[in-house]
Amino acid sequence: MFAMRCAIFMSVLSSGHCMAGSAVSSAAVLSSRHDLNLAVEAGPNRRVGFLSEANYKSVHTVMSKKVVPVYFTDTSGLYGAVQSGDVIAGMISGQPNASLFSVFSTDLLSPRTFQMKPGVDSRDLMEAVDAAVVRTHNAGELLKAQEQSPPFQVVEAHTCRIDDPTKIPFPAAATATGLLKDVLTTKKLRVLGYGTADKLPNWHQDGNYQVTPHTGFWPIYMNFFMKHFQAAYGSDIVLERVWMKAGGTDSVLNGTIHMTEPYYIYENLHANRLKKWSHEFGCVVLPTNSSSLPRSQRTPLSLMCPRTNAATAWRLARREGKQIKSIHGNRSMLPSMLELIAAWGFFQRQTITLCTLS
Repeated sequence: MFAMRCAIFMSVLSSGHCMAGSAVSSAAVLSSRHDLNLAVEAGPNRRVGFLSEANYKSVHTVMSKKVVPVYFTDTSGLYGAVQSGDVIAGMISGQPNASLFSVFSTDLLSPRTFQMKPGVDSRDLMEAVDAAVVRTHNAGELLKAQEQSPPFQVVEAHTCRIDDPTKIPFPAAATATGLLKDVLTTKKLRVLGYGTADKLPNWHQDGNYQVTPHTGFWPIYMNFFMKHFQAAYGSDIVLERVWMKAGGTDSVLNGTIHMTEPYYIYENLHANRLKKWSHEFGCVVLPTNSSSLPRSQRTPLSLMCPRTNAATAWRLARREGKQIKSIHGNRSMLPSMLELIAAWGFFQRQTITLCTLS
């Protein structure tokens, strides 16, 4: 059974955008994929931001056909475009700052896993990778990586049994063949990373490769992965990231790069054919996914808008079934904010934190 991680959309959250009865204003807060599709259909802005064409293609089947995809090289650019209104929403596979954006899921599952060339050359390496992935799952290391990468959120997907790792052994080093033999001979595990050496990616909590040591979920997960790989084959085996965009997949398929990073998309295409027909896949590490928070489950909502008023903010929070955790604004908003605090505290018996007054 798949347990899933949210791939999410974000739109600017402004408590000045509200719903009045059944009428939705043109600036209504987007709180679901359905809302986003309605906004795209209505126009005039139909631009939605993505970090790659592959990310767009992974969700296009549940998006309005009128969506105009816009691609960004990093999350900072995507965040800025959403906040400025250049795009009406953006998609990432991590968790953005919920105080700045309205966040909702894509309602799709997209598995992520290591990928390598097919055939006998990759068989031993594939089994070694699967053995390491199973051990990361068995040791609860996805959760440990998440805890070091807030606000990244993850649950697990087990396409390989994890309860008894001894049943998924590492191939013996002495008889290793193909790509695994090359790794053990050169003492380097060459892994394809999406980016360029002169402009390393910064995906924030998903992975910041511009700092040393790298931070974020995927680099931390790879540290756990390498711990198990090195335990089997020696601490002198090093991970070598090869940064490429164009041509990277071809280098994996000819074996000059041993495999991809685990965040590569399982269901993607290569040369207009399913990758499943041209690649070998390891045990799924985790999927980006679509599960929505049940309405009965209450989550914090932060409001940020220089023109807000207490009544609008309160109506928004009530409609979304959320608690108000914090309010951000300037000193001119103080009377309305105090009114909101008093009203919410009276009806909900909640402790409300007022912060970031400038």
